[in-house]
Amino acid sequence: MPSTPYRYIVLNEAGQAMIEGTRYKVRMLVLDHVIHGWSAEEMKWQHAGLTLSQIYSALAYYYDHETQMNEETAAEQDEVAALRAQFPPSPLQARVARLKGHPDARTASRFVEQHSPDLVTAKTPEEFEELRVWANKLPSERAGPPPHTAPWPKREPGAPLVPLPPNTDKD
Repeated sequence: MPSTPYRYIVLNEAGQAMIEGTRYKVRMLVLDHVIHGWSAEEMKWQHAGLTLSQIYSALAYYYDHETQMNEETAAEQDEVAALRAQFPPSPLQARVARLKGHPDARTASRFVEQHSPDLVTAKTPEEFEELRVWANKLPSERAGPPPHTAPWPKREPGAPLVPLPPNTDKD
């Protein structure tokens, strides 16, 4: 792979900047930095196989080639959109798209993500709307359990959310 003036950065066969000796593309690391707002230290924590020197080198490369790398990202997004347009959505994607057509479906989606999806039994947009309205209320305003959900598992106060296996260690 051709090297660059940046210590840890090489170009692959397609001309994309990569961290030398790894499979990390500079552009992917930069997306973590730009989209998530991660500092180099956070990126190091998220990508334990990289050193701070490699991450700072990747960021330096990006800022020196920002226009080119942003164009590569836009081209890749266009390619993904074109591929998605060629294939019909999966049943799950179709259901999510149908449910996202609701006003403020994000709240209900967050509720489903935060709780076990197995507990949510809402199937129609109307049922999802009832769940959304319930989830948007303050806890003190909610009457009873959330609608269209399976019974919530009972647990003793102070017990872990997930039952722990019995301790079999012998002292």
